[in-house]
Amino acid sequence: MTNSKKKGGNYERDVARMLSKWATGTDEVLCFWRQISSGSVSTIAKKNNKNASGLDGDFICVAESDHPKFQILKQFLQTFFVDSKCLGNIHLMMTNPKNQKSNQLLNEIKKVFSEARSSDKIPMLICKATNDKKIDDFIILPLNIGVSAYNNIFYRIYNELSLQLILCSEFFERNDFDDFVNQNK
Repeated sequence: MTNSKKKGGNYERDVARMLSKWATGTDEVLCFWRQISSGSVSTIAKKNNKNASGLDGDFICVAESDHPKFQILKQFLQTFFVDSKCLGNIHLMMTNPKNQKSNQLLNEIKKVFSEARSSDKIPMLICKATNDKKIDDFIILPLNIGVSAYNNIFYRIYNELSLQLILCSEFFERNDFDDFVNQNK
């Protein structure tokens, strides 16, 4: 396994724990986990024109059906295409279309937003910068999503995408899981 795949897998586990804590308010209960194949099952199913509902994105619901929040947990993954990326080169300006290295984040955003559209879901991209430990983990959502945050950064990229970037810590602190899902479904 390459080091970048290992970092990505470890980060997916971290994000699954973050999402579970956000949904339940406790570190004790694990509601989400990384998909074993992290999107490849969905990709293959789509290529074969088969329904891949519930197999898209990086995460699955692992809560038991008798869990008190089971329905809203499932609704979250039916509404949002949740993907996580651990990126080496994050340049928040994303303005040079000819420089692929400086556009690593932009390319991932475009890919996730496109995959979410094809799944008829709302994209949610959770990112970690590996090249600069001073950059906090952040979430990228479409601009039209109802979210509570003080420090959003808004982007309009080449008339293709309108999105907002929010620090994970602020997002998880200021947005109640149930309210966020119900407001955006």
